[in-house]
Amino acid sequence: MGNYSAKYQEVATRQQHCLADEKPSIQYIKRHGKVHKRKSSTILRSNSYDVLFLVETEPKNVWRVPAQRKIIEENNPVFKAMFSQDIWAPRGQISVSDVDGRGFENLIKFLHFEPVDLRSVHTAVATLHASQQYLCSELTECCVDYLGKNLTISNVLQVLQHVLLYCPSGCRPNYEAPDPTPALTSDPTAPPLESFTPVIQDGSSVCSLLVKKCLDFIDKNASILLNSEEFEDLDRAAVELITKRDTLILFDELEVFDALKSWAICECKRQNRESTPADQRNVLGDLLWTIRYLAMSSEQFMKGPVTSQLLLPEEQEQLINLFLNSSSHYSDLIEVDASYLRRKRNYQDGVKQGKKGRFRKNSDKNKDGSFECEKRTTDSPYVEKFFVFLALIFE
Repeated sequence: MGNYSAKYQEVATRQQHCLADEKPSIQYIKRHGKVHKRKSSTILRSNSYDVLFLVETEPKNVWRVPAQRKIIEENNPVFKAMFSQDIWAPRGQISVSDVDGRGFENLIKFLHFEPVDLRSVHTAVATLHASQQYLCSELTECCVDYLGKNLTISNVLQVLQHVLLYCPSGCRPNYEAPDPTPALTSDPTAPPLESFTPVIQDGSSVCSLLVKKCLDFIDKNASILLNSEEFEDLDRAAVELITKRDTLILFDELEVFDALKSWAICECKRQNRESTPADQRNVLGDLLWTIRYLAMSSEQFMKGPVTSQLLLPEEQEQLINLFLNSSSHYSDLIEVDASYLRRKRNYQDGVKQGKKGRFRKNSDKNKDGSFECEKRTTDSPYVEKFFVFLALIFE
């Protein structure tokens, strides 16, 4: 199998430990196609297999997964393509890499009409990856169902990240799917990830629903999640998807600014850069303009953008001019329309509670572990005077 990109390896390594969950297991079984006409196979509990997959999960760590060629060939287009060339010996051993052993085993179980027992978010994510890679849309639906029912504050960001990585182009904008033709050689190996992952059609809609469910959950718990280490570990696409949302429930826009600054510092470290304001600005790029600067109060603007030096002096001056001229929708320096920078999110009222997040006074947890907050305004009677003063400084 082809190797993952360095980007995937980095994200997957950083996030794997966060995908544990405390939820009860759920069993799924293949129900469509010929399942009603055939009894469940006992291939994994017998010695009647004729193909043995060796899933290389780590160096010197191989997960053995037996299968019957005829069954998986009949029930999966990828295996059908793999076996189309008569190069497979009886009880042939096939090396598989770049998938999790337990996830691949669940795929084989599913194709043999055996129950798939999803007992953790980590296993469900691994199985989702295998189902996407091998075009098993029914198993994708099972994984999405399990993940959607088990979202928590501790895992929602990682679930979103992995769904964006594993699911097809319907979940990711500006994604060009590579050539889906499998590369078969004389050596028995599973097809490369690049050949198969993006091609699923049936799984696209269910993955999109899971992305929406993740984003809705993130909206309700934005103050906690933006302040988490898990947010710092997200890749750029996921960060942009979150910070562009109007529906984030926040206490003020400074939370978004602080979250992006923390993410930029970590990204500088990942890229072996220094963490100077110039380096942070460089790694942020267009993310710097997902912040609603004109929705900030004067105190927030001074505490965040001005103090951080992430904005250039001329950009600060342009923003101040836009503050003072509320009817203006254009700046000759800032490419983002001023109406976007003024667009307020769902700002709420609440109190800080340590570094875990900010909650409503006397708030109780919801059943899903989320918190709700009460409305808050951030208007200040001194805003205009403050920015007039700053404008004089810049002049």
